[in-house]
Amino acid sequence: MWFDSRMNRTIATIALSSTAVLLLGACGDSGASTSAASCSDPIAIENADFAATASSVPLPDDAILVGGRYTAISGEPGMFGAAIDICDPAVTTADDLRPIATAYAKALKASPLSGQISKVWVESYQVDGDEVINDVKVKDSDFQMHLWNGKPSEEFELTRWEVISG
Repeated sequence: MWFDSRMNRTIATIALSSTAVLLLGACGDSGASTSAASCSDPIAIENADFAATASSVPLPDDAILVGGRYTAISGEPGMFGAAIDICDPAVTTADDLRPIATAYAKALKASPLSGQISKVWVESYQVDGDEVINDVKVKDSDFQMHLWNGKPSEEFELTRWEVISG
């Protein structure tokens, strides 16, 4: 009997001590700042053809399609601008975004909307409260003139993007 009650108290003490260590460990300051950066909630893309095309592009792990806009370009009757917003925590520079933007340009060029698109913007960002961070944006101002088919090379296509931010 003595053994059973002493054993129960020992087990209870070990369990409480382990819990306290785990809780204190979770609350401890590691010295590293943690960022609350996250992706915005995705917003539905209104144009069905544009939504289908934007959704068809595979993104890296941890990246999501946040939204997109397909908007008439003033001064260019019948032409539209395609803006795509993603959240990819790995994108912090324009060079990080260029291959993803190129994948979107290729998909748009192959889509039924291709002949109507004048300009393409691709942007990646995260949010930290009300603050936008890691905002990187590139633009193709002359989408109709660019083939987006890998010619003369995929490396050359990457240079077509004008850096707006990042």
